[in-house]
Amino acid sequence: MDDSASVRNIVRVGDKIIYYNEIGSRDHLHYGFGWNKVRLGIEIVQRDTTGKVQKKVSLSGGDRVYGPIFTAIQKINGQVYFIYHETQEKNTVGNVMAIRINPETLELDSPKIIANIAATDYKLEYSESLQSGLRFQLIPSPDKNKYLLVLHTGDKYFFTSVLDENFNIKWNKKQEFTEEGRYNINDVTFDNAGNIYVAYRVSNAQSESSYTKDRISVRRATGKPLDLILNIQDEVAVTHIMVKPSEDKNIIHVGGFYKNRGIRWNMSGDFYAALNTSTMKLGKVQKTPFPDTLVKQFANDGWGSKRKKRWGISATLVPVLVEKADGKVAIVAEMHKSEMGTKGWFHFSGSILYAGFDKNQVYFARIPKYRVSTVNQIGDSYHLFSYKDKMILFYNDHHINMRKPMHVSPAGSNEYNVSVLAAAIIDEKGQVSRQIVLDMSKEHYLALVEEMSNLSGSRLQVPMQQIGGLGGVRDGRVYANVEIAE
Repeated sequence: MDDSASVRNIVRVGDKIIYYNEIGSRDHLHYGFGWNKVRLGIEIVQRDTTGKVQKKVSLSGGDRVYGPIFTAIQKINGQVYFIYHETQEKNTVGNVMAIRINPETLELDSPKIIANIAATDYKLEYSESLQSGLRFQLIPSPDKNKYLLVLHTGDKYFFTSVLDENFNIKWNKKQEFTEEGRYNINDVTFDNAGNIYVAYRVSNAQSESSYTKDRISVRRATGKPLDLILNIQDEVAVTHIMVKPSEDKNIIHVGGFYKNRGIRWNMSGDFYAALNTSTMKLGKVQKTPFPDTLVKQFANDGWGSKRKKRWGISATLVPVLVEKADGKVAIVAEMHKSEMGTKGWFHFSGSILYAGFDKNQVYFARIPKYRVSTVNQIGDSYHLFSYKDKMILFYNDHHINMRKPMHVSPAGSNEYNVSVLAAAIIDEKGQVSRQIVLDMSKEHYLALVEEMSNLSGSRLQVPMQQIGGLGGVRDGRVYANVEIAE
């Protein structure tokens, strides 16, 4: 596994932590079409594993010349790159650029183009919702010898750029769907051969058949696109669909959730299919309804319903499709929603749904957790670690919840300055056990699970951040190592 963190603005190289800060404000993006006028400064920061800042460097001499559409920092084959887009007027995004950063000295190479958008007529959809609607992804191939950059805003056009291991363009192009309509790209991946797989649904289309079919579109450097229809029986509607290449097989895993017709808001079950990359044939879809006991547990947690017309588990979640260390496939999905209150936004991070696929059997599990965040959302998610035939989820919880039986709903809390780092261990049959891994709650340290890094096959490092009484971040930060016992 790569030891980059799961967030876009921080990476780890050896004993160096590299991240960046944006200088400037995005506030007026909330009031209309002003996104193309925003200019930000960028500061690259290096710190050691104790949290002490070692070096800083400002890009472009500190001038605010970087656009707001997207920025990112990535580790590519041991090299660190800062990624940004050239600023343009109106709704043209300009080329996507990358600057290589020496992780030891923070010396900068000259910018290079990694998506030659200016050579095409591709434009971002000009709308007030651009900031929430833009999909920007950078995806490695299974062998890490290629990388795929994707831009999409919901219309019939999107842009893809395939890069080699040194971040040079192999090919890039403006892509187009064939029908008019509103496109929802659920997920994108690609294989070692460079074939791109786009999981999507089109709505508001001219033909009813287009509206009711979910598809996998295969895109190559040359030739026509190939559309594969995801055929799920029994009149169900797909709510989420994900694609992921196998590490060592000629297979693209296809999985997600569905809801039965007539059910409002909630999901009824999951599905899985295998796409053979040699034949480009999509196998039979395995569809499995959620067990009644699982639905009732999530409903009791506040993430579902036991009522007939709404029966199911809430679709307000963030799912990932994973291939475990033993080669089997699983879906892990965390309940998540945000609501506006009288004093601002409230962010709810809830129980985790697990579905493990084993031939014709699906093993379901639930990890109970509940957190409400107002000041910030650090540490409110989880870190996933596959070890042999087990899946381990590291997350923050409280002593009171860890003492409860697994089937009991967790107590909600916004006091995350007294959390403990917990681990939920899921075996091949979906059985879950929990334990406290690290308890620094008396010193008010919170595990930054989103920044956990894998040091080796059985060792992980956890940043621990000191939190104030009102949820604010203090200066204290320490690092702890976790060893997975046999």
